[in-house]
Formats: sequence, C-alpha cells, structure tokens
Amino acid sequence: MAWHHHARSPRDAGAHRSPTPGLLLLGEGLASKGGLTGLRRSGTFGLGGVCVLKRLSTLGLVSGRGAVKSLLKACHAGRLKGGLSVSLRATPDELVGPLAMALGGAARRLKVLDVRTGAPMVLEVEWGQIHEKWELEGLEALAHNLNDLFASEADVAAVAVLGEWDDMLQLWCVPKAVLARLLDEGPLAEARNRPMLQRLVGRA
Repeated sequence: MAWHHHARSPRDAGAHRSPTPGLLLLGEGLASKGGLTGLRRSGTFGLGGVCVLKRLSTLGLVSGRGAVKSLLKACHAGRLKGGLSVSLRATPDELVGPLAMALGGAARRLKVLDVRTGAPMVLEVEWGQIHEKWELEGLEALAHNLNDLFASEADVAAVAVLGEWDDMLQLWCVPKAVLARLLDEGPLAEARNRPMLQRLVGRA
C-alpha cells in the first residue's frame, strides 16, 4: 500500500492531522506507558446550572447527582460520559489509544505503526486502507486529526476540546447524534475547537 503524507488544515488545532498512542484504556481502567499517569476517564457532565444538567441527563450524557458549576469541572470530576481529563504533560502518542477507545465504533480499529519523537511528533497510522503520517504539535492537534479522519463515521464520537481545569486538558467525546443539538443549545459554545465541531454537522 502507498503511504500518504497528509498535511491537514490547521484550522482548529494549529497543526497537521494528528492522533497519538500511549495511555491505553483497559475496559474502564488505564494502563500507562512509560510510567506517565494523569489521564482519567470522566463519567458525568454538568454545566453552570441544574437545568442544563437535567437536559444532558435526559440525553444520557451525565451520571451522578448534584449540580456542577461548569462543564470543565464536570469533566474533570468524571461526570461527563465520554469525558477525559488529561495531564498537560501527556503527549499525542500517549493519548491516541485511550482517545480512540473513548471515540468508539470504527475508531477502535485505528493502529499506530510508528512514533517519531521531536517537534513536531510524527505518527504513522493505519485505519483500514488508509495509511498516513501525522505531524502533531500537541494534544489538540491530535483531537483535530481524529475528528477529521472519522468525520463521516456516524458511530464514532466527536472530540470536543473544552479547555483546561486544574492543570488538566478536558476533552469530551460527544456522540454525533446529539452534537448539533449541543452546539445549538449552548453546552459547546466555548469549546476550543467549535469550528471543527460545526464542520462535522455540516455548518462550515
């Protein structure tokens, strides 16, 4: 098979198309590579109000009880289903495995064939018949590339980059079936990669 080097548009991530391997999710747990810790699955969701929390609960996106003052806090506390709270020291190769697992569906078949450290980090990836080399400046670039790669896969969630909380990057894997609704109703209004999320629902 031929290798394709894709220099994807840095519109949302500030880098080329980017996924990374590393910390691996084993069921509900994690196994870290190289002793790095700090990646945590999030389980429930809350925004700045009981109404939003209840609305998200009806969509099956949160668990637990009690209001949370911000979406970032909810993700960090593990209350968002599909949420990840990631150490800012983590690298793309460490995150790609757990993130692909959290995205679900066809994303779980993504393979990382090689990693070249440096700035930027280069990952050689394979998904089905697609072989690519990704140049990644950081974790948000990885989220961008994964969203781009799986844009047409309905069973793969979208990665929303919520921002930082308590020195951790908060990521939320949102089912595409509810992505447009969350964009319209406000929970994702301040997502760092909102333009990419808009593209995924055909609003570019």
